[in-house]
Parts: sequence; C-alpha cells; structure tokens
Amino acid sequence: MKTPTLLIASGLALALTACATTAAGVPREQAEAQTLQAYRDAAGDPVNHFNLVNRSLHSWVSFGTEQLVLYTTPSRAFLVQVAQCPGLDFAQAIRVTDSMGQVQRNFSRVYALDNSPIAEIGCPITSIQPVNMEKFRQLQAPFRNARPE
Repeated sequence: MKTPTLLIASGLALALTACATTAAGVPREQAEAQTLQAYRDAAGDPVNHFNLVNRSLHSWVSFGTEQLVLYTTPSRAFLVQVAQCPGLDFAQAIRVTDSMGQVQRNFSRVYALDNSPIAEIGCPITSIQPVNMEKFRQLQAPFRNARPE
C-alpha cells in the first residue's frame, strides 16, 4: 500500500518542480523577472492613451498585481501600470474599459475576472508605455536560447 502513495507523492513533487522552472531550466520567477525587465527596457515614453484594434485586445500578460502588457495585435504592445489590483497575477481573464476603442491613462480600468469582490471595482490604469517589439525580441533572445547546464 505504501508503494502507490510513494509513486503519487513522487509524481506530485516532479510536477511541482516542472512548474517551478522553464523549459530552459531557469526558475520561473527569474524568467518572469527577466521578461518584465525586457519589456521595461523596450518601453518608450509614457503616453496618455492607445487605440484598440476592433475594440478588443489580442492578448495580455500580467506581472504581479500592478503591471501588465496589453497586446492590441501580435506586434503591438503596451506596458501598463495599474493601481494595486488583487487577483491580477492569477486571473484567467481580464476586461479593460475603453471609450470608443481608446484606452486612457487615469480613466480606463482593468478588471481581473476572478469572481472576487475587487473584480467588480476594477483597477485604474496609471501609466501606459508603448513597447518597441523589435527591441523586446532582441533583449529576450539570449534567454530564449539559454540551455540548462
């Protein structure tokens, strides 16, 4: 009876270890920090707004509860700072308010759709910076090509 329990425990430990590292063997927290830093380094000067294509987002990536990257197309992204937004780091979906397709600093809000009470309030966008995607890809290249030692 102890063998199946041991196998299950071993399997769970292996699965958790796999979740904690990337394919290149880099700890997930380190990989996320490197990615966020690459976005910051590739971000331009702050802007007051950006336009959504067809009034929708293409995709998004969150970094904790105060920063996320919003993609309007696969090649156009914005580094966005929000006021403390509980649930953003684990949200499976988000909603961003806009005015006629325009997302505006200090006016638009991000909603982390996670069934929490804060999701009904939303988090105001406090900063928007366009990301130079060519520069971002160049900054990320060494990390994508990294291999475990």
